[in-house]
Amino acid sequence: MISRAFAAVNAKDDPVCKLDYGRRLRVCNSIFKKFIWAPFQVKVEEGCELIQFSLMNEEAQFHEWTILCRTTGFLRFRHRVSRSYSDNEIFVFDYGARGIKLSACFNNIGVIKDKANSIVSVRNDGAGPSGTQP
Repeated sequence: MISRAFAAVNAKDDPVCKLDYGRRLRVCNSIFKKFIWAPFQVKVEEGCELIQFSLMNEEAQFHEWTILCRTTGFLRFRHRVSRSYSDNEIFVFDYGARGIKLSACFNNIGVIKDKANSIVSVRNDGAGPSGTQP
């Protein structure tokens, strides 16, 4: 079970939304690097969007600030990206028939630092929130 409050109320305070264009492009390139065999270009949209999403098989809805990463050329993908619950990690979201779904978590993304994660509580046994992390 994941229980959390917003890391940022406003987009200007979100660690991913605060990234400059070059760092956003670096984040987006990180998620598309597995397609190195195909000719494409990575694009980053300006601005941030607050999305509502669900986890793979849950009815609960969550909210997160995201940037849009897309490719042009031979491959055409669109993914929304947000900060994860740890430094150097991002969540990747895909568009599906039932809305936006969390699809992956990438780590080792050196430009994401989020000191606000102290309000996050993660517990995997389903017993409920485990309290705040130091």
